[in-house]
Amino acid sequence: MYKLTRERVSLLARLITDGLENQSSNRLLKDEEIVRQAILHALVDEVKHDEEHRSNVRERILAMKRPPVPSSKEWELLFRKLLDEEYEKEVFDEK
Repeated sequence: MYKLTRERVSLLARLITDGLENQSSNRLLKDEEIVRQAILHALVDEVKHDEEHRSNVRERILAMKRPPVPSSKEWELLFRKLLDEEYEKEVFDEK
């Protein structure tokens, strides 16, 4: 897995804005740059939020008595399972 750079997030925001603008069924109610900036901020917030979840999972794994070896298949499976739990917990907390 790779990290999203600021440039990639910015490119995604531009692609989304262009896609919205190019669809005949859509009409932007604000200036294109304002819409792009709003999308960019939403994506950056989501990337930060995801990194917080990943950090929490890493801390949980390191706190275990016998944590699996980092980068092993067992570690990857446990990481994915705990990450899914983090997101599920968040969904239940919002309700």
